Amino acid sequence: MQPTFDVEQGTLRFFGTPDLDPALDITAINTVRAPQQSLNGQDVRIRATIGGTLSTPTLTLSSADNLPLSQSDLLSYLITGQPAFALDYTTQQYVNQLAAVAVRSAGNVISSAIPRSLFDVVELQTPTVLTAEDAQAHSISPSLFNLLNTRAVLGKQLNNNLFLNFSTGFCAQTSKTFYNNLGLRLEYRLGRTYTAQFGLEPGSSDLVCARSGTVQTIQQTPPQIGIDFLRAWRF
Repeated sequence: MQPTFDVEQGTLRFFGTPDLDPALDITAINTVRAPQQSLNGQDVRIRATIGGTLSTPTLTLSSADNLPLSQSDLLSYLITGQPAFALDYTTQQYVNQLAAVAVRSAGNVISSAIPRSLFDVVELQTPTVLTAEDAQAHSISPSLFNLLNTRAVLGKQLNNNLFLNFSTGFCAQTSKTFYNNLGLRLEYRLGRTYTAQFGLEPGSSDLVCARSGTVQTIQQTPPQIGIDFLRAWRF
């Protein structure tokens, strides 16, 4: 498994010793796109904190949004895309869970093969593997459904201050169109302190390529457009 993390900040401190063993202080976030599985119908953001030194690093996982998630749940989200308490241990669920890991791993392999000279960020996101009942309703195998409904995320830094992030779902087995699944984020850095962001986010049902009425979330969200202005403080 090779989940993609976005680095928030990182510091390496050298102490002038001959072994060149700096102290590490790095934090990064992985966003699990599983609105039908996550708490309150939201994405789950997992923060990884790397400490210690280069020769003996330490790793700590936590929720970036202060959700009450255990270490086992955080690891389960990174590997399977769903929390540990959602995993069943029947034979069929074992098959579905292994298929979920296989599909996510295949997405990592494909995204790693795309040249980084074309894009700075390449990520393939897959929905949760369907249950046998859902697969029967779709008249397709769970694994094939996920391969045909992968979501692609591409990012490119256009210049020193402008970054474009684009995403869309293929949704091969539904009537959803390219425009239904379009996601867009444009970031412009206004000097060292301020950043302006414009974002377009699909609705929750569009994110998982679902037919009307098939997504089970606590709260459905419509497509959203947002504009944000951010200020950074450094101490």
